[in-house]
Amino acid sequence: MKIHLAGSENAFTDRHWVPQPKTNVFLSYYSKAATKAIVEGTRPEPRGTLTIDSGAHSFFACLRLSASNRYTSMKMPDPKEYFKTYLDWLLSHERRWDYFVELDLQEIVGLSQVKEWRREYERAGIAKRAIWVYHNCDPWSEFEYIANESPSRYIGTEGVRRGRPLLPFAKMIRYAYDHSCRIHGFAMIKNRYLNSFPFYSIDSSSWAITSRFGVLPRFNEQRGLVQYIPLYHHEMYRRLQLPERLNATHGKMTDEAPLYWLQRGEEAFRRLERHLTEMWEARGIKWTEKMNEPA
Repeated sequence: MKIHLAGSENAFTDRHWVPQPKTNVFLSYYSKAATKAIVEGTRPEPRGTLTIDSGAHSFFACLRLSASNRYTSMKMPDPKEYFKTYLDWLLSHERRWDYFVELDLQEIVGLSQVKEWRREYERAGIAKRAIWVYHNCDPWSEFEYIANESPSRYIGTEGVRRGRPLLPFAKMIRYAYDHSCRIHGFAMIKNRYLNSFPFYSIDSSSWAITSRFGVLPRFNEQRGLVQYIPLYHHEMYRRLQLPERLNATHGKMTDEAPLYWLQRGEEAFRRLERHLTEMWEARGIKWTEKMNEPA
């Protein structure tokens, strides 16, 4: 299972973070200023897979429909105008990214409009790098369609949303796997999902949580999961053998602390990625072999 580090825009531009080889990164077009700086090469570029997220979740946040339950008071952009600028931007920088997520606004503009946008990707010559996304509002026949017809052989599914029934993730993954189509689970980072649903890939912004919430992601080898350790006390620093100079007590940190926390978060999630891959391969789900990818 591949884990893409989402919410990486500030890590690149503000903290001068440089990902390790094979670290996979999600960048949001909605955060265009930061993403533009990275993709245009003014910052070190990722050395794993770089996927551009359309920012559709921000549209849903405007309408209080976000999977993360976030809400923004910002005015929602016009979807059709946003699509035009998104497509133009993708084409202007297509040598710098590996995949992009379609503007999956079925719930706002209707599935017929999203399908028309897919035809636009095809006409633009980038459809083979597009991740089509299935939503709860789509019929099951639409999932079968994208799993069979996706030009990139890579699709996604929306995550868990409050007040909505849980999607049949196990059924979806089995169907995609049997039809040699990779499937991405957006924000499916909770342990009960990771241990139940063998997605090809997922994404999470929790790797960069330390500077925001004062907790350190740390991989627990025995339990096979990432724990979030509070960093408010000197005793915890001694117990974890962390440098005292980086102590975040009372919200005060040295300039080097944020970069240090990002590096530790990246390390924790890379270890989780290896653990999940080995666990699911032992259970017979071997995505690398299934998709004829290099190990």
